Amino acid sequence: MSFSADAKVNDTDRDSLHILQLEILPLETPSLNRARLIKNVRLKSVIELFKDADTGSGQIDIEDLPHQFNWDMSDPPDDMVMLRKVGMLPSYDVYSLRISLREMDIPINDHEALRLSNSMNKELTSYMTGFTRPLISQIYGGEDDVAINSFDDVIKLFRDPDVKTSLEKIRIMANKLNIKPEEIPRIMEDYGEIFLSLSYYRRCWTPLSPSSPNSWRRWMIYGTITNSRPTRTCAPPWKKWKPPSMS
Repeated sequence: MSFSADAKVNDTDRDSLHILQLEILPLETPSLNRARLIKNVRLKSVIELFKDADTGSGQIDIEDLPHQFNWDMSDPPDDMVMLRKVGMLPSYDVYSLRISLREMDIPINDHEALRLSNSMNKELTSYMTGFTRPLISQIYGGEDDVAINSFDDVIKLFRDPDVKTSLEKIRIMANKLNIKPEEIPRIMEDYGEIFLSLSYYRRCWTPLSPSSPNSWRRWMIYGTITNSRPTRTCAPPWKKWKPPSMS
């Protein structure tokens, strides 16, 4: 897979913990805009210039960029300063990047690139239910016929309660929070990203949790795990090793 100049951030990169498409950063070097910043199998931040099933991943260390682009390091260019900062980040997931890039005063070319894909948002519904179900049970008494397919459904339950007892419980909840009942949907919307982020991190952790079969072995061999399936990023060391000849 080569990275074209006009390529958009794809869903796999957008939903990843370890991939950052550099086109979203205000870099001045055109060829870097076509590259990706990734965490390799050693969890080291490197620039990935290309990736192909036959040739593999073309990676270069951030500190080797001056040699590649003939930069004068007596006065480091802004791109080098920026990449050094971003390379120190422990994760490139959208939630961490929003906070970290803002703290580093790095503007973003495309804010939509720091949002999860639609497919990931749908996948997170099952994880999000674990956080929202207790709240819904408090209001609706644990009714099993309450359908939750997205966080918007949760907001709707508080905006248009259709049961008299539920409306009364919402009033009690509002009194405890010292707010008006009609303000609850707005507050829930404000917390929507928190629910989603917690669901996202839980989803990322599930394949690596001790309860997941062979999770540690898969991590050691393959380096990354997506959708509960390992993705090979390089051949394991023992695949390259050959025993000495006994003849």
